[in-house]
Amino acid sequence: MLAGYMFGVLGGGGLSLFGQQLVNGVTTGARYTLVAIGFTIVFGVMKLINFAHGDYFTVGAFFGMTAIISTGSWLHLPLFLLVGLALVAAVAGSVVSGVLSERFAFRPIGRNEKVPLLMTSLGVSLLLQNIVMIVWGKGYPQFPAILPYAKFLFAGLVITPAQIVIVITSLVFMIGCHLYVQRTNVGKAMRAIGLDPGTALLMGINVNRVIVIAFVLSSGLCGVAGVMYGLQYGALNYLMGFEAVLKAFTAAVLGGMGNILGAVLMSFALGVVEALVAGYVSSEWTDAIAFVVLILMLLFRPWGLFGERVVEKL
Repeated sequence: MLAGYMFGVLGGGGLSLFGQQLVNGVTTGARYTLVAIGFTIVFGVMKLINFAHGDYFTVGAFFGMTAIISTGSWLHLPLFLLVGLALVAAVAGSVVSGVLSERFAFRPIGRNEKVPLLMTSLGVSLLLQNIVMIVWGKGYPQFPAILPYAKFLFAGLVITPAQIVIVITSLVFMIGCHLYVQRTNVGKAMRAIGLDPGTALLMGINVNRVIVIAFVLSSGLCGVAGVMYGLQYGALNYLMGFEAVLKAFTAAVLGGMGNILGAVLMSFALGVVEALVAGYVSSEWTDAIAFVVLILMLLFRPWGLFGERVVEKL
């Protein structure tokens, strides 16, 4: 009986549904990855769970939308320049919000004050949400549909230009971020500060400067993800960063806090699981399934699938 059910699910039309939801999940996971990497970078450097991180994503999405609306209509730019314009504006807006929050909210508290930093991040999140609400309103403004509505058929699967752009753009920024963190002196400094900030300071590393760079990098990735969200879903809202940071937090915990590769893999896994749940169960259960997995991970393996267990010495 069970074998017959599985054949019914995966055979024929079920197989095409599985493949289509897999494509949708990879697209969503690619977008999650950008936010999760940024979240992981800041945690790796400051051990800060920054709940304002999702609002950098929101700011970026609205800046990208505004840039296209205000210039694209009268400049008649080609498609790739419109996407580039949106990305530049989004990154600029999110980076400014990230750097200002680091300089005036987090730095005065000090990186060792974990609970005050956490509460401050919630305050910064509320502040950014209200700024976006005041500037752009409470509604659901539409991100300009700059990509064509064409659909490509590949092995029976429907793939849209938006999905192609999202996956390729995300991969480019993922690889670039990985190379930057692993191959540059600044990346080495980030990892050194994450391991031992006191020793890093004694070795001549400018800790505050490196932390600012980490915020620039992480919030900039959020801006890119905000544009990808607009291209995928169209409608924006000033509260949408809350879901983004929760998904980033989930992926970061599952992958091991501070582990960029783990965050990448778990972001894709989370996107695929959500898509399969939406396809075979109901879209209303996608968030619930994700957070059930998060709770189970926190209960039985809080250091994540790819993280290392840390024993604190008293």
